[in-house]
Amino acid sequence: MIKLTAEKARKLFSYDKESGLLTRRVTVGRRGEVGDVIRRSTPNGYHCVGVDWKVYQVHRVIYLIVTGAWPDKIDHINGDRKDNRWENLRSVDVATNSKNQKRYSNNKSGIQGVYLRKNAKTWIVYIGVKGNRLILGRFSSFFEACCARKSAEATHGYHENHGR
Repeated sequence: MIKLTAEKARKLFSYDKESGLLTRRVTVGRRGEVGDVIRRSTPNGYHCVGVDWKVYQVHRVIYLIVTGAWPDKIDHINGDRKDNRWENLRSVDVATNSKNQKRYSNNKSGIQGVYLRKNAKTWIVYIGVKGNRLILGRFSSFFEACCARKSAEATHGYHENHGR
């Protein structure tokens, strides 16, 4: 299957870097008219658009329009998957993208990589580095555990928004 080209994307869509909105330049049957903003969302929260029977994530199409090339991964710097302003998008590798993740919904401590081991009444701290899970230690106080995690994030190049 042929991927969408930058030339075709630029003919079909217009992108405003300030607002982050992708709009149609051509009418496509009953699916959209000229000037319509692309707002259809996938279940995981990204805006998407269909072209030639294939669905593309809008932030990837935007990157294609602006740079002329497909990115490996796109990171929404502020964590908002629908904020497609150019200043909020960056092309990254998988490892860098994982260093700017939201806190998992099942996290109970409020700090990613810090959890309470109830039977021992200690805080366990870990961090991911190059695909490996490193245990940073066991701490009796939550404050010490958080300091250890934040220090390790700084050491290993995690983004300041990681775990928000």
